[in-house]
Amino acid sequence: MLLLFAAAPALRAQYVPDWEPGDLQKKGTRIAVRGEKLDKASTYQLLDNTCGEEMSAKWRHDTHMRNWGIGLTAGGFALSAVGLGYGGVYILAGIIGTIIVAPLGGQEAVDDLWKEVGKETALGSTLSCVGLAAGITGIVLWATGNRQMKKTVKYLNEAGRTQEAEIVLGPVAADRMGIAYRF
Repeated sequence: MLLLFAAAPALRAQYVPDWEPGDLQKKGTRIAVRGEKLDKASTYQLLDNTCGEEMSAKWRHDTHMRNWGIGLTAGGFALSAVGLGYGGVYILAGIIGTIIVAPLGGQEAVDDLWKEVGKETALGSTLSCVGLAAGITGIVLWATGNRQMKKTVKYLNEAGRTQEAEIVLGPVAADRMGIAYRF
């Protein structure tokens, strides 16, 4: 009995409250029961107990897809902005340089200046395009992961299950007694 009380905090950390159809909501990468957001372990326990390990594995996959999507979206659009800024600065430098260099160095100096500007602008454009592609891919992953997670919660809401916890004292063998904690 002492062992049961010592393990109670660990068991409480994975406690999933009773719920009825419609009580569940998706909150980020977790599930909320009547507005109370479950911790990660309790979310996976709810999925395991209700639908089995396959649903937990699917939730984990969809969570990773969503998180990768968020990262790619933020990183991709940041890289795109850096590329646009880099290329834009060189184009502006080329315009200003042309105004200054043309009277002093002639057409040949202007052509040399624009060759350098063209190389750097191409680098900026390449960075911008790569960032844009990563950002769009991230949006697709983010939306797909979210949609799949919402489908899982909808499925759970339709399945609906009330969970009860109990301590049972009963015979284990002919001459022994045992305690079982079911939740």
